[in-house]
Amino acid sequence: MEYAVAEYGVFAVVFGTMFEGEAALLLAVFLAHNEYLPLREVIVAGWIGAVLGDHLWFYGGRVLGPRWMETHPAFARRAMRVRDFVIRHQYITLLGFRFVIGMRTVIPFALGLVGISRLRFLAFNLVSGLAWATLYGTMGAFIVGIITRAVDHLLQNELRIALVIALVLLCAWLIARVRGILRERHARQKRARRRAAGETGHRH
Repeated sequence: MEYAVAEYGVFAVVFGTMFEGEAALLLAVFLAHNEYLPLREVIVAGWIGAVLGDHLWFYGGRVLGPRWMETHPAFARRAMRVRDFVIRHQYITLLGFRFVIGMRTVIPFALGLVGISRLRFLAFNLVSGLAWATLYGTMGAFIVGIITRAVDHLLQNELRIALVIALVLLCAWLIARVRGILRERHARQKRARRRAAGETGHRH
């Protein structure tokens, strides 16, 4: 196991953070805490994966925007909801979108859709991606350290590792749950606006 992680771990972190974000980075931080991977390499790999993933969606918006939206109506509705905000607040969006849970694929897609400069997106994404990877990497290491120290004297090493993995997976599930709640809330708000618009139309 140690050899496999040492051989492929950094590449797995890059690939994982491209698509799973916080969950992949937190799992990699746990491995770093148990000396399978250096924490510095985990943070750098998370940074690279975050930047690559964001660029994948950004160029998806630039190149495939209208066609993708035609075949993915739910995604299109979410992208159009943030489009006006993206246009009005470009710099805030460029720096902060990576920290918005549940919208990290939609916002770079919308940024590409509205034609934000490629160089501007790259520059801001490098900065925000590094901030994200550093924040989650260091905070994750701190939290994992507290958890492992708390149970270290109670459990054997194998059970300790299994418990911390379970806690990391629980954190990943909670993140996914929050994303689902946010999506459901956006959907309810959309339906409420549609009903309100329909009632207004009937009154007229």
